[in-house]
Amino acid sequence: MKKVYLLLLSLVVIMIALTGCGKDTDSAKDNSEPITLRYSTMQNKDHISYQVALNIKQAVEEKTEGRVLIDIYPANQLGDWSQVYDELMMGSIDMAHSSVPETYDARTAVGYFPYLSSSYDQLAEIFAEGSSLDNMMKEIQAKNGIEFCGFFVEGIAGIGTTKEVSNPNTLDSKNTVIRTAAMDCYILPCEYMGFSTTSIASSDTFAALQTGVVEGLAGSTPAGAYLNYRDIIDYYYVYQMSPEVTQIMISEKTLAKLSPEDQKTIVDICRQECANSVNYAKEEDEKYLKLMEDNDIKIVHFSDEEIEMFAEAVRTDVWPKLAKTYGEDFINELLKLYK
Repeated sequence: MKKVYLLLLSLVVIMIALTGCGKDTDSAKDNSEPITLRYSTMQNKDHISYQVALNIKQAVEEKTEGRVLIDIYPANQLGDWSQVYDELMMGSIDMAHSSVPETYDARTAVGYFPYLSSSYDQLAEIFAEGSSLDNMMKEIQAKNGIEFCGFFVEGIAGIGTTKEVSNPNTLDSKNTVIRTAAMDCYILPCEYMGFSTTSIASSDTFAALQTGVVEGLAGSTPAGAYLNYRDIIDYYYVYQMSPEVTQIMISEKTLAKLSPEDQKTIVDICRQECANSVNYAKEEDEKYLKLMEDNDIKIVHFSDEEIEMFAEAVRTDVWPKLAKTYGEDFINELLKLYK
């Protein structure tokens, strides 16, 4: 009886071992299958960010030898940038090239800070990998379960209007109502420079311009102004007020599904595109200013001295007011860039 019992016990042990081996085989099989990542962008297919997404897709798929595939969803198809960010945190969206909501940390708005710089070369330095702002953003995003791959400079924004504004070269009243994002880093400098502001939804801006509810919009690069508003605006003022600096991000939950080798590959590819972005931005701004001119939109330029006057005034008088939202320590760190 004892021998029978031992025999049965041995058979059970063997069956368990075989079952375990079977599971390992299935797991290995699963790991050998390609993983497809969902990549969200804010802009449509005509925008440089879509071409960058294609660059990333091609490079990742080639360098991982097909182990990692990417499906691109342009023009906020997966939701607006706030929704996309939340889903990055959850891992239900894998990658995004997007703005970042201030919900979790107001400092994420640094990419839109007024007159942070009006120089492409300086923007490249300020937002470079390893810079103080880059290191800060890595820490902020890591707390939310997101891998920050880098800042992506899309251009430098001006103000598009349906009418000629008053006193464009001074800080006096412009007698013009413009739409801005509902963020202090847009509202306060525009009002300081003499504009009246309102923060209607971005999706309602075109209709508001048509009906005269607003007479202009701030925070739009030449590309954004041309691609979205060329049929309604008549003037574009090159104030070079706000850099348009988005971010390329990957969910840490997504990275955890990949091998260390593939993790490094995808992050490095994204970082390289971010490093190239300033060159893209300068070319895109020049290209779309010319296209607006060709579309009978009057381009109003300002001298270097005028731009520096605006910049110095905003940094001196507006930045301290932004400390209430973004923190005094943060504002002081930014001011160090100009000392």
